[in-house]
Amino acid sequence: MKKIFGSPSRLFVSLLLFSATLAMTQAPFAQEASAVDMEWIQGGPSSTRLVGVDSSNDGKIAYATENPAGAMRKIWKSTDGGASWTELANAPSAYWGAIAASGNGQIVFALSWDGIGQSIYQSIDSGSTWTLAYTTPNHTTSNQLNDIAISDNGNTVAVAAANGILKSIDGGRNFTLVPNSPAVTTIDMSSDGSKLVGAHYYATIKKSINGGDTWLDLATSGTNWNQIAISDDGMTIMGAAKGNAAGVMSSRDGGQTFTSANIGSTFLDQAVFGGMSDDGMVMIAASYGSSPQMSIDRGVTWSSSGLPAVGWTGFALSDSAVPNRRIIAITENAQVYSYGPIPVPTLTAISPANGSIEGGTIVTLTGTEIRNLVSVTIGGVSASDFVATSDTTLTFTTPARTAGTVDIVITTDDGTATLPGAFTYLESVATAVDSEEEILALPVFGVTSRSEIIAGDSLTISVPGFVPGEYVQILLASTPQLLASTTADSAGMVSATIVFPREIQGSHTLALFAPVSGRGMRQAIFLHGAGTVINLGSLPKTGATIHLWLPCVIAMLGLLLAAISGNRRRKIA
Repeated sequence: MKKIFGSPSRLFVSLLLFSATLAMTQAPFAQEASAVDMEWIQGGPSSTRLVGVDSSNDGKIAYATENPAGAMRKIWKSTDGGASWTELANAPSAYWGAIAASGNGQIVFALSWDGIGQSIYQSIDSGSTWTLAYTTPNHTTSNQLNDIAISDNGNTVAVAAANGILKSIDGGRNFTLVPNSPAVTTIDMSSDGSKLVGAHYYATIKKSINGGDTWLDLATSGTNWNQIAISDDGMTIMGAAKGNAAGVMSSRDGGQTFTSANIGSTFLDQAVFGGMSDDGMVMIAASYGSSPQMSIDRGVTWSSSGLPAVGWTGFALSDSAVPNRRIIAITENAQVYSYGPIPVPTLTAISPANGSIEGGTIVTLTGTEIRNLVSVTIGGVSASDFVATSDTTLTFTTPARTAGTVDIVITTDDGTATLPGAFTYLESVATAVDSEEEILALPVFGVTSRSEIIAGDSLTISVPGFVPGEYVQILLASTPQLLASTTADSAGMVSATIVFPREIQGSHTLALFAPVSGRGMRQAIFLHGAGTVINLGSLPKTGATIHLWLPCVIAMLGLLLAAISGNRRRKIA
């Protein structure tokens, strides 16, 4: 993760810092800044003093350190690119400084001060738990810890210190001072940890291409560096120059030559903060109270970012491999912003997908960015009782409407989303099948294995041949009367338990009908009155519950009594 944060000299001073997120696409920033699908939205942690920031390669997982005057605090975390933040309750309380995160955002290192000495804390579970990785004996200028950088896999960690560079190659289990390493106040590292750059305020940039074993003095770089960054290939180097009219110096040949951005005049103060993407294409730099300047061509040309002129104090850029670049930016200004693509809603699924023309069906929609709902319409008719239960789901109650398949459209503060042909209004059974003749027009099929059924009893049926997921009515011809309704399973099977009305007897037609596809079938049945004794061979089988035990018992008792009486008469005779 390409991380650049606030000036090391200001890590522990009394500044009120807030966080903002800037997202942009690979297209030129000048175009993106005015695009209709980009906007500023409010966001950031409700804290008092943020001093360090870093994020994962995709820019979605971000960490920010806090350092209020006279109080030790926790660390903040965002999982939505900086739009919202949560304080990590299990993080130690300290005066925090620089912070660095691995490419996936799971491994985090942070510099801290407890009023006596400085320490390096580590988390390997995305900030859930923290352990002490390194501590200095006391806080002096000779061993001051200024800045920190980490490789994408989290194994290599480098710390800029006043007496040289501390380095770990085992994920923070052990830190050692790199022999003959330069004393630096700012440091950066390539994603694989092999290339490093370090600089001091009053010295030229130092570069290593072998993990810090040896160092090159980039003599043409100049001095007065507050921030530096190196690309993954080591060819692009960028630095924010303190007290330099250039504002930013950059090299595109590995540090052999440096060119001036000539943007120092756009800053109210010296350029003290800057950042660069891993591929070196995108650069950003700012000073207090000035609009940040940006380059999308490795520092060749620069233009205004379009961001407001507030107290910007640091940046962390996402990896260039992801579709949208993101820049997490911290500022001392009380305004908190998140800049990026407008979160336009989308719709992906609906349940259920059909209901009555009379309305009243409770529907759940699934999608993304479902927030700040303004309206929900179904077939052009406004729905009632709509509510977003989360950013991905909403529920509403269907209004009454004529039969047919219709679109659903939702509108939020940020845009609209349509789910075409999402819901089907079904006619009531009285109008879906107008007459017994219409049922009799359906093909004959074995709906059940039995043809004689007792009124008032239940029967379970399983009938194939329908469209998976379609709505099916189970009807009894006469009114016609709806006995049950259900939907076909993934195999097109309709399974249901139906209860026959006690008051209906005689010859009838049992039918299944799908109003949308027009599929259906029928079978002739005979309904006996409740309590009727019928041939057991004609009773419904699987799923049927026919209560004939009482008449049978009475008949059996009668026969038994008759036999006993006959035996007694013979004995008397």
